[in-house]
Amino acid sequence: MFAHTGDDAVPRLCDNMSTCKEPYDPKNKFIPQCFFMCVRSLHLSLVASTAYHTNLLRQVSHTHWNVQQRNEDVATDPNFNQILSMQFANEVSLLAPEMLNDALRLFNLSAGMLLQISDKVLPFMPEHMVDDICHFVVFVTKFSVKQLEGVDLSNVFKVVVKLLSPQYANIVRNYNLRAKLGDVLHDVYLPSKSSSRSSVPTSVSCDPKMGGQPYLLSDPSAQENLAPSLLLLYGEVEHTGYSEKMGHRANIASLLQFLWESTEHRSAFRRITQNKDSFIKFANGIMNEMNSLIVTVMEKLPEIRRVQLQMSNAQEWSSLSEEVRETTSSRHE
Repeated sequence: MFAHTGDDAVPRLCDNMSTCKEPYDPKNKFIPQCFFMCVRSLHLSLVASTAYHTNLLRQVSHTHWNVQQRNEDVATDPNFNQILSMQFANEVSLLAPEMLNDALRLFNLSAGMLLQISDKVLPFMPEHMVDDICHFVVFVTKFSVKQLEGVDLSNVFKVVVKLLSPQYANIVRNYNLRAKLGDVLHDVYLPSKSSSRSSVPTSVSCDPKMGGQPYLLSDPSAQENLAPSLLLLYGEVEHTGYSEKMGHRANIASLLQFLWESTEHRSAFRRITQNKDSFIKFANGIMNEMNSLIVTVMEKLPEIRRVQLQMSNAQEWSSLSEEVRETTSSRHE
């Protein structure tokens, strides 16, 4: 459907197409073409707009902070008001309830399609299919969580668990994408009472077919694979960058703590410890990271204290240029 070589190439889940044995070639091509064109159009329009909106919100926050640092009124600042107007205008169309619901249903359908195709065909699927599912569901969770009420995202949960499993680690090799899969589990399917984040409706995070139990506990595939998958992911997010990996690992830690407290996952944790070499390597990695973080904190504390004293001295602080004060305050925060 899409080119995988040349300037117009669409990246696939498998980064080495020469190792993939069976290209996707359905008998009835018309319906799949309509489906893939729809998914592609959402990637280039709606999903791209959500990324733009997220960046716009960061710009609004940063501009607000800069105006405050200058001891000026944000209500009368023309630059801030212009950016704020762009945000509100964007939200009118981007957060339209009917469009969000339709898009969520389509992404759940996409996840169901990824569950049904064979493992030989899966590597040929466009990488953005999985990326867009993760990105959009998390976006709605953060900015319009009420729209999730009554929406079925069971296929999204199942495909995330499937692609995170060690069995499929050789297919989904993009570490940033694998980290997003873990973020979806945390932001959408981790019960709200176990996190300080926005409250996701139980109709989304829980399985109505299993008496309203959380998918994390009731799904058989999750019971079998999720614990080892998350331990594997904890190491993989090292490749996403220093700042990014800290957020990803905080999410993974919350998920692991929730799973550890459930009887449904205890057998999976026991199987992990039976592989002594792998488990000792993971435990050593945790301790090394903790030591590194403690050293970093101890190095930063004197610098924090120095800035605090500098800012408390009105004469010294006012003698600095406005640019230096903004830079110092930003680093301090």
